[in-house]
Formats: sequence, structure tokens, C-alpha cells
Amino acid sequence: TTINISCASEQVDLLFMSIAKVAKNLSDKLTPDLKILSENDRLYISTFYGVFLGSAEEAKSAVNELIELTEPAFANFVELSWGEAIEESPKFERQPFKSTSYVIAPP
Repeated sequence: TTINISCASEQVDLLFMSIAKVAKNLSDKLTPDLKILSENDRLYISTFYGVFLGSAEEAKSAVNELIELTEPAFANFVELSWGEAIEESPKFERQPFKSTSYVIAPP
């Protein structure tokens, strides 16, 4: 499972703490990567089963639901270029070329 979280660059700083909390609460069963992509005011969570599009509040609620279903796990913070993000997920091809993906991944 892969969870992608995307938002406008001005919102990224506000999300770092929430995403760090999410990463620490992910279970080894799911072991998803949480990604923040800088792009036009959209925030979404996507999985192999579909894409969630909505406001920051809606996305945070969805992430909170995931936390409730998982057990604590540790993760590292890694930055990926747009090209590297595309290699990980073809869906990123629809993002602006200047996008940067910030990944919190299992160590």
C-alpha cells in the first residue's frame, strides 16, 4: 500500500508534524510511504485501490483513520525529485515537473 499526500508548498510546513505522527504510528503490516508533493492547492491521499481528493481537513481525517488502525512504527524522512517520484509511482506523471516529493519511509 502506498499513501500519497500532496499540498501547495505554503501548506507543507503545517503538515510536517501531522505526517511525522502518522509515520510513527504506521504498522509493519501496511508499511506505506507517506509522500508530500508540492503542487496547486490540492491535497490527496492515494492507494493502489483509488485516489482521495479533498481539502486538507478531509485528508487529515483520512490519515487519522489510518493511524487508528495501525500500531507504532519508526520511519525516516527522505526527499525525492519529481523524476524519482515518477519512478516510484507513475501517477506522479500528472504532477507539475517542478514538484518535489518528500517521503517518510521505513528505515
